[in-house]
Amino acid sequence: MKTIGLLGGMGPLATVDLFEKIVLNTKAQEDQDHLPILIYNNTQVPDRTEAILNKGKSPYPALLESCRKLQEMGADFLTIACNTSHYYYDQLLEEVDIPILHMQRIAAKAIEGSKFQKPVIMATKGALAVGLYQRALEERGLDYLLPNEEEEEAIQEVIYRGVKEGNFSLDQAKIKKAFDHFRDQGGDAFILGCTELPLAQKIYGWEGNFIDPSLELAREAILFAGGEVKDGPLETL
Repeated sequence: MKTIGLLGGMGPLATVDLFEKIVLNTKAQEDQDHLPILIYNNTQVPDRTEAILNKGKSPYPALLESCRKLQEMGADFLTIACNTSHYYYDQLLEEVDIPILHMQRIAAKAIEGSKFQKPVIMATKGALAVGLYQRALEERGLDYLLPNEEEEEAIQEVIYRGVKEGNFSLDQAKIKKAFDHFRDQGGDAFILGCTELPLAQKIYGWEGNFIDPSLELAREAILFAGGEVKDGPLETL
């Protein structure tokens, strides 16, 4: 049995969400059947989108320090509870001595095996700008839809002004308009490509077909650690 390293804090609720999904989806009858997990909830990592788009303070030093800390604590491999941080994936992988699971590639693999033909990529402006999900889907020859500028703003608002601020009564008019437009374009599923978005889906009661990369990452982490995934559909509270 391997020890999972969970790098979080970006944001804290997303960290709790990934941890919860690992626990809920592990086949276990007692405490001792669950997997050992080390969590570093580093809330001081500079904003990833700000760094990518506006040359803000780089999060890379804090990400690297966090990965090394988890490795030193005894993690056998790492998961990162932040999609946009995967922009630094290759650099981080070169600097640590343990594997790092890649959320976008894991999600793309799950989509390839699904019924969905044209998923919509919902993510931060930073992740969209550097093509994190675009590349992962294209590597598998998968089609997708991208939000326009207005829709990017609506997604960004949900992430930053909604979940990150703890504003659970945020007006949903803009994002619902985006969902309608995506469906009109033939979008048959929505990739929740920021770790705040699976939380938003539950908090605001969004309806539709959703692909949750955090959930897919949790499943992969369980298997990579030597655990068993529960039978049936993946679970969340």
